[in-house]
Amino acid sequence: MNRSSAVFIVCVWSLLFLILPTALAADIGVSETCSLADAITAANTDEAVGGCLAGDGTDIIILSGDITLNAALPHITTEIIVEGIGFTISGNNRFRIFAANGGNLTVNELTMTKGYADWGGAVANLNGTIAIINSEINDNSASEGGAIGNDGSMRIVNSDVSHNSAEIGGGIYSLSGIINLVNSKLNGNMSEGNGGAIMIETGTIIIEDSEVSQNTAEGRGGAIWVGDDGLLKVVGNSDINANESLVNGGGIASEGGIVEITHSTISKNTSGNIGGGIYCDFGKVAIKDSVIDRNTAERGGGGLHGFSCPTGILNSTISNNSVKERGGRYIRNGGGINIIGSVVIDASIIKGNSAEQGGGMRGIVSQALGEVFIVRNSSFIENTAFVDGGGLYVEKGEATLIHL
Repeated sequence: MNRSSAVFIVCVWSLLFLILPTALAADIGVSETCSLADAITAANTDEAVGGCLAGDGTDIIILSGDITLNAALPHITTEIIVEGIGFTISGNNRFRIFAANGGNLTVNELTMTKGYADWGGAVANLNGTIAIINSEINDNSASEGGAIGNDGSMRIVNSDVSHNSAEIGGGIYSLSGIINLVNSKLNGNMSEGNGGAIMIETGTIIIEDSEVSQNTAEGRGGAIWVGDDGLLKVVGNSDINANESLVNGGGIASEGGIVEITHSTISKNTSGNIGGGIYCDFGKVAIKDSVIDRNTAERGGGGLHGFSCPTGILNSTISNNSVKERGGRYIRNGGGINIIGSVVIDASIIKGNSAEQGGGMRGIVSQALGEVFIVRNSSFIENTAFVDGGGLYVEKGEATLIHL
């Protein structure tokens, strides 16, 4: 190509860029003359509102200071980025902070606090798309989902969702859709019912490289509750620890849902009844390359309790879990694992657990119902029972133990 041809091509491309439409955007600065409510309306409508410039395409709303709401903000219906720059928005314990109603909202470097609503105290996703990045959502409250209510697609990255409260779903209530939590923390949330930190009605929540700790539920699922058609994935060195349920599932409770734990730890959780680490009733549990350690339950399944919940455990360690020492009307079973139904354990270690019966594991299985109880290439070490079965106690049915 000669020099004159190259110059001609550059000129043609320059003309094309001048002629063809390009994606537009507007920066709308919140100030004394441009309120946050007017800024959102200007972005939604692409028209100047009050002292705010008109929006155009994907709009960026930039805060200039802390804000305390004295009225509910408009719903977000278009594509908006809120740059918090480290400032705080308070709902004044009266108003929700953001709601995306079919819109696309990104929040960066913002603290959202003292929000209040029936559903999603700080943030509600109504069939929209939300990304929360480098932010804090704390001290919010609602009937459902103290901090967040989700019915769409949401991603939470490098953020804290802490010290929120609700009747159900102390931190997050997932009605449907999908939530990805990446490198984030859910600490100190509280539910009067199920799901101290998270309640999954339906849909999917993926917890990756994150910590869910010191949450409490007066119902089931000190950290997380999973219902029918719900899917919980805990992956990438995540830690579910030091949570408490007054009923079942100190860490996780699944009632009809699916729980998958991979490369993660479930530890130091406490149940006031059964399932210190994990409680599963008519759901499914898969544990791979993980540790279930130092969980406690009042009656059974210090580490894990399953009822009609097909359970698979691969290359994992179930250690130092316990149920309360003998006493009272109930026999306390399964220090590490208490299973009524199908279970397959492969290449795993069950060590240092204790209970009245089945220190390491107790099982009831019905071959007539097509249930299986298989332990393959695994070890029971230093488990303790006060009555029967220090390592393994099969109360009914047949167990298959294989070492290849």
